Amino acid sequence: MNQNRSKYEEIYEILNQLNHGNCQASQLLSCTSKSRTSFNELMKALASQGFLVETNGDKGIQYQITEDGKQFYEILSTTFSLADVKTSFI
Repeated sequence: MNQNRSKYEEIYEILNQLNHGNCQASQLLSCTSKSRTSFNELMKALASQGFLVETNGDKGIQYQITEDGKQFYEILSTTFSLADVKTSFI
């Protein structure tokens, strides 16, 4: 858990985890530096934007990435890759 990550880096990490399969809330929370309350607010915001869906399963709340979420994930991935390339020249 890195306390210095930006909001977009945390969103990227969440979408990255979801891109590899459905995840429980506790699994996703562990990859952020947020409190449970802040995490829940972020997840609700991502769901309201259509990037993920929340379901209640046997093991509690689970999340699944949507097609819009996959597209946003790809945009973030490209952006971070370009930023890494740019900083390597500085």
